[in-house]
Amino acid sequence: MRTGFKSTLVVTTAGIVTLIAVWVIPIPFSMVEWFVDQHYDYFLKPKEIVNKEHSGIKQIFMGVSELKLRSDWRRQFVKRIQPEINSEEDAIQIVTQRIDSLMIGGNEFDHLPIFQTTFPNIIRGYGWCDQVNSAVAFTLHELIDGVEAYALVDPETGISPHTCARVNSASLGVVYIDAWLKDIRYFGFADSLTEKGKQIIPRHRDLLHNNRAQGIGLPLEARYYPSGYVFNKYTFSYQFKSALGRFWDAISSIDWLLNKAVETETVKAVEAETVKAAETVETAETDKADTLIDWLSNETDKADEAVKIDKADTLHLSATPGQSRSDKRINEATIEQQKTFVKARLYHLYGKESIAKNLYKTIMECDHDIGKVSSIFYKRLSNAN
Repeated sequence: MRTGFKSTLVVTTAGIVTLIAVWVIPIPFSMVEWFVDQHYDYFLKPKEIVNKEHSGIKQIFMGVSELKLRSDWRRQFVKRIQPEINSEEDAIQIVTQRIDSLMIGGNEFDHLPIFQTTFPNIIRGYGWCDQVNSAVAFTLHELIDGVEAYALVDPETGISPHTCARVNSASLGVVYIDAWLKDIRYFGFADSLTEKGKQIIPRHRDLLHNNRAQGIGLPLEARYYPSGYVFNKYTFSYQFKSALGRFWDAISSIDWLLNKAVETETVKAVEAETVKAAETVETAETDKADTLIDWLSNETDKADEAVKIDKADTLHLSATPGQSRSDKRINEATIEQQKTFVKARLYHLYGKESIAKNLYKTIMECDHDIGKVSSIFYKRLSNAN
């Protein structure tokens, strides 16, 4: 009994140590490259579409792998820029500039929304304000505690028109960070900055006044900021809770598939019994049945017309594009082009810019979203050299 307990304890301890080692020790770049190539669609397509295409077990595997990959990427990214950083202000400025150079916002490339998690958004390289500024918050959290993605809200309508990053720093106070801004990308309000923060952090009112004079729509008016809410946090506890939720969602999808299979078998059995019973109906009822069928056919034709009208109205009212349309735009590129793009993005994110530039060049002439984005990145890298 005691020997068995000791064996179990040893195995459990070894397992925990192995997991910690796997999490802490970075995966070699060659293995990351292979993994992303094998699962390229996970990093490009909307999560809703990907989940439909993969089993619950595959979703769990990809979710855990993503957490590991993004953790490794952030560590090496921060390590590369660390020598340039001497203060929290430096960290805010440099990380925001670098993420802006690694990603393309909707204000530069108009595209349909693609809802995904943090690292697929970073690898894809283009997104809306919530995705770009979430990437800023996620990366900056390695250097400053308490950075979060923050959705601004109109207090009158309750609608969120924009998302930025926010940090509550002990030395600076509350600082808002927005990669969509040009030149000055961070600011604060006097009543929420420390004395040190008031000396070095630009004020919202000044930035708003200067930008409006130049016809720039950001930052938004002051009333949007106090009524906002936290869109995402990057603390261990918050991310663990989020990962747990994704895990249970995947488990639920497995249960749903099993239940669906049982339901299918039940329906088949009922249909078989129905057919068997129908064969016993007396031929004397045939004429009545024919009459009933004719009546039902007429009613069905009327119903079909009504459905067509309803569908037309629905399509007319649906102004917001669905994720299937975003997926279609990506699928306009061949699988080989999608893999090349993901590979280029990976090299770009890891600082191997010359290789990334050459890969972007091979697909930049293609007339689809991936080609257009590759063209923008190619020009950026060409101008940088």
